[in-house]
Amino acid sequence: MNIVKKTLLLAAVVATIGITTYQQAQARRSIVTIEIGQDYNKYSKGELRRRVWELERAVQQLQEEVFQIKVSQQEPAQPSWVCRVKAMGETYTGIGSTQAVAKSETLQACKDGNNGSSFHCGSITCEQ
Repeated sequence: MNIVKKTLLLAAVVATIGITTYQQAQARRSIVTIEIGQDYNKYSKGELRRRVWELERAVQQLQEEVFQIKVSQQEPAQPSWVCRVKAMGETYTGIGSTQAVAKSETLQACKDGNNGSSFHCGSITCEQ
């Protein structure tokens, strides 16, 4: 095995270990709980700083959780446009998330079916 292959293999192993270690650290991290204060005038500056630091940690954890929920709930974009064209006795279709994408797909399918010519592919109709 040459030096380049060894280096790439080592880099892949280190990256995998780093990701696994990060995920394990995230799993082991304790959940920050917040205590509701009573009379803030009685707290010292040090206690107030500690409370702010704990609040920042709690907010960070909440942000990470919300982000993970949002990412896991995202649905892949579904094509919402369908276009068709009849040319030389054949029907060609294309679908896409926008009308332009669907028209382009339809035109390309029509050209592919007609030896690269788009002469008969002019009247493309689309619907959402």
